[in-house]
Amino acid sequence: KMRDDMELDVVASTGLRDFHFKAEGIEYFVVKTPFRRGIWNRLGSYRGMLPLESQVRKYASIVNDWNPDVVHVHGSEDSYGLIKAWGFTDKPVAVSLQGVMTACAAKAYGDLLPVQIHGRVRGTIGLGLECYRFWKGTLERARYEEIIVRSADMILGRTQFDHAWACAYRTDVC
Repeated sequence: KMRDDMELDVVASTGLRDFHFKAEGIEYFVVKTPFRRGIWNRLGSYRGMLPLESQVRKYASIVNDWNPDVVHVHGSEDSYGLIKAWGFTDKPVAVSLQGVMTACAAKAYGDLLPVQIHGRVRGTIGLGLECYRFWKGTLERARYEEIIVRSADMILGRTQFDHAWACAYRTDVC
């Protein structure tokens, strides 16, 4: 049950169109997944994982219209946190660390480069190329993740691993 002295809104990116609704006292804003992200991700293009300025501006517009006391970005691996990093809002932003993309990119394939995998995996070269695209996308998301964490006003985490990565990105939090 929602508290009477608190208001909660949720912004999510999914689907084929923008819409919003209210349920049980919570307002939900669903921002359409842009063509480039939705379709190209399904086709395996790492470029489809890159944030679009138009998408980030939509998030910021919702936040700035709503005017919350604090924005909680659940996960640093997607583009939501860029609203602060790119200067689209002056609201305090708290970022929760989940899957740290830098660590994922570093160890996703052990000591092999993803492009080397196609020679070691049964199947076609296409699988190796798919792995390479995924790895490139992970590297790009890691680059944006660092920007997001460095710009956050607060960093949230659950584990020592999260704390160590927060310290790697921001020495002022240690």
